Amino acid sequence: MSFRLADSGALALTRGTPGGSSPRLFVRSAGYMLARQQCSVLLIVVEPVDYVADADELAESVIAQLTHAIDACPANDIAGRTTEAFEHVNAMVLAHNRRWPFRRCFLGVTCVISTGRDLIVAHVPPGQLIVRQRHELFAYPAIIPWRLPLPEIDAALARPLGLQQVTEPALLVSSLAAGDLICALTTACVSPLAPYRPALERAGTADEVLTEIGVAIDRAQVRDALVGVVQVGPTGRRMNNRVSPALLHHRKSQTALDRNRQPVQTETAHDGTDWSDPLGPVQAGRPQVMPSDGPEQQTEELPVLPQMNHGSPSAAGAPA
Repeated sequence: MSFRLADSGALALTRGTPGGSSPRLFVRSAGYMLARQQCSVLLIVVEPVDYVADADELAESVIAQLTHAIDACPANDIAGRTTEAFEHVNAMVLAHNRRWPFRRCFLGVTCVISTGRDLIVAHVPPGQLIVRQRHELFAYPAIIPWRLPLPEIDAALARPLGLQQVTEPALLVSSLAAGDLICALTTACVSPLAPYRPALERAGTADEVLTEIGVAIDRAQVRDALVGVVQVGPTGRRMNNRVSPALLHHRKSQTALDRNRQPVQTETAHDGTDWSDPLGPVQAGRPQVMPSDGPEQQTEELPVLPQMNHGSPSAAGAPA
């Protein structure tokens, strides 16, 4: 099946003033066709660790370089192309920081990519991803589960752009289905969303999701926030909000659609938890958590699966 973006939307809040755009936010327009075996950037949110005057200009350059490098890339080259693109933008931010040591900028990036068949996420902290499939919510990094306080980020694992000479993004993959809803947002939005989980699970469109998030951050008096949302739909007809897309994680299925779907690959969150199930207990048969720059870690409950397998056993994000 071919897919398109059935819906998309954005929310930008700067110093308490709402808007629909920001130089730190890229959202692909609704109606965009997701070509099979060809990559397209759907969402990018850039989050500065600390806001400085040059952050917007740098973020705009990061978005431009990532979209230029990844758009129209062959699907079988996505892992290498994405890692290389992140290396280039990291070098750009590092060069800025060396030139202006008193205006150093460190940037987190959440980049959502379609191959027409799979959903790919490239992430360097800070930043947050929430995915809804079959009206279930999943998050990366893990929200454990919507509890406060949020886990502290391990400084040894946190590698925003501009911080270190080598920064390798975490790469995650899930197969696409009509109805999948993907939301990339800044970390200030996460804590206020805890009471709104049921509403986010029920929300039928990107606008409804943005409305719920907007209410949550307004009540929490969040003054700076970025949110981008896209929803996947089939080509040739209007989106049916009752479509039940396949699961993000792998488990026993009752439908042929689920049985034919490939299990998602997961990454280790900064506190070592599994992004594929932040809202409930781990079940047997879930995919193995696999770090991007270390040996595979096995548990009794989670089988080891090859990461981002596109016809070959190469592991996306594994060191060369």
